[in-house]
Amino acid sequence: MRIIELDGRCFADLPGFFAEAERLFTRDLSWPVAPNFDALHDILYGGFGVFESGEPVRIDWLHSAKSRADLGYAATEAYWAEKVETFHPKQRYRAVAHLDAARRGEGQTLYGLIRSIILDHPNLTLVEQ
Repeated sequence: MRIIELDGRCFADLPGFFAEAERLFTRDLSWPVAPNFDALHDILYGGFGVFESGEPVRIDWLHSAKSRADLGYAATEAYWAEKVETFHPKQRYRAVAHLDAARRGEGQTLYGLIRSIILDHPNLTLVEQ
């Protein structure tokens, strides 16, 4: 089983996480990976130079407590506050609901969202350290 170490000391915010994920999970691409959750989901399927699609991979998230704090409710609130401005007006209510939950310290944090995306891939195992 391939082991990939995702070190929470290498980033302190969501853009930093996306940059680190691209560095860890892709290799020799002729194009940059978009810094968003859909692209993260795509690269975790494999086949982007580091591991093959369906290959068993263990992701060791080192210093995950730091990441959990860095990508907690404050970062989640900031993320959704920005998204409220960019969502289509008919869909804006979704971002507002997430923003309101983050302000109350409820709902899924960015850390939790990333964690759930990783765990959505049956070939990936996540070890939080």
